[in-house]
Amino acid sequence: RRLIVTGNVVAPELELIIAGTIEGNVTAGHILISDTGLISGDIRANIVDVAGELHGRVEAMAVALRSSARVNATIYHNKLIVENGAKVKGLQPWRPEGYMENKQIG
Repeated sequence: RRLIVTGNVVAPELELIIAGTIEGNVTAGHILISDTGLISGDIRANIVDVAGELHGRVEAMAVALRSSARVNATIYHNKLIVENGAKVKGLQPWRPEGYMENKQIG
């Protein structure tokens, strides 16, 4: 069995580790989607680290897509790391360093 959360999660000053499923938008300081985690919705964070599955839109300063990541998203980022083996669909538009400061998290 796995936990499924339906609705938005807002925790702008916290680090969230997602091992279940979230069907909704997520805002946090740092979001880690584990290899068993899935987010279907838009996410905003300073740092996003994806080892699991993500469908939606991402706004983050730094994004890491691990080798086990399965992503179908538009990723707005300043820094992007994509490990060999990650499955990625969508756009990855770069944003300047001050981008997230102008769109404060929280």
